[in-house]
Amino acid sequence: MPKNDSFVGVQYQKVTISKKAIPLFSGYGIYTDLAGLAMANVAKWGQYEVGAHFGLKRKFYPAVEVGIGQSNYTSDRTNIHFKTHSPYFRVGMDYNLNKDRQSRNRYFLGVRYGFSTFTYDLEGPSVTDDYWGQTYPYEIDGAKGTAHWGELLFGIQSQLWKFIHLGWTVRYKARFHESMAEPGHVFYIPGYGKNGSSSSCFGGSFNVIFEL
Repeated sequence: MPKNDSFVGVQYQKVTISKKAIPLFSGYGIYTDLAGLAMANVAKWGQYEVGAHFGLKRKFYPAVEVGIGQSNYTSDRTNIHFKTHSPYFRVGMDYNLNKDRQSRNRYFLGVRYGFSTFTYDLEGPSVTDDYWGQTYPYEIDGAKGTAHWGELLFGIQSQLWKFIHLGWTVRYKARFHESMAEPGHVFYIPGYGKNGSSSSCFGGSFNVIFEL
């Protein structure tokens, strides 16, 4: 067979594909909680909330959330009416678990620190003095309280159309501190949720996000 120094056929060449670099500051988003908005209008408590986050390498997302929590509820058991309309604040960070940093969709773990200083009103059945036999109205206006809590959350965010995203979170909340007026534990803490005898509770959100 004659020698042929030339090779005819398919030639293979190693091609190195470089990923597009992701800048340190990789955009920001503004969002609002639709679930809290719906609850504020149809349930015993709810909130009007907006938040903002910005991306660091699309990996870390520092976040700030502010809102007004409200409740207007009368207990069927005690017939005591509780009312509040007060602000709350949260600050924290999310960590993107999606390894594809180019993707506009992400699922994440996050932490939050929450704080609220609030006022509330209580009104209930009249109280009768056993000794004098006199009846006094049970009414407390403008009682003050403060609360601090932490949150661990898991969430998903998906691109709906261009810069419009939808997402949801599930949150485990642990109350760190609560200052109470004379009546004791309040029914609801703005931003935290229903305030029972336990120092923890679960919550969630359904967000529409404008990602820029």
